[in-house]
Amino acid sequence: MSEQAGGATITLPATNQFASGGVDPDAKMRPLLVSIAAALNKTTGSIVVIGHADATPSSNPKFPSNQALSEARAGSVAKVLMAGLSNPKRLSSEGASDSQPVAPSDTAENRAKNRRVVIILKPAS
Repeated sequence: MSEQAGGATITLPATNQFASGGVDPDAKMRPLLVSIAAALNKTTGSIVVIGHADATPSSNPKFPSNQALSEARAGSVAKVLMAGLSNPKRLSSEGASDSQPVAPSDTAENRAKNRRVVIILKPAS
């Protein structure tokens, strides 16, 4: 978790959070998401869930691109959060595909760092 300009960012690495090529959060991730939703209920502002992928092309026919995979992962995390939010209209989700890497895509370890879901709390204006 990090804070900036009155907002906060929570980064959830995709490793062990989703089945390979899957989009539904693992059962062990759900309690964490419920806790995050409870904490977000104590805040104001908008909440954006952004899915990220690595640069390896998607080979899943259900998600023909990394954009589709990142959008689906963000949407599934947002769905779990939404169930626990007192005002779900604050929440939106989007996919960033592999456009915002945090590491070069040169090793399996670095590609794993790039597969993540980020929850951003933006301050109320």
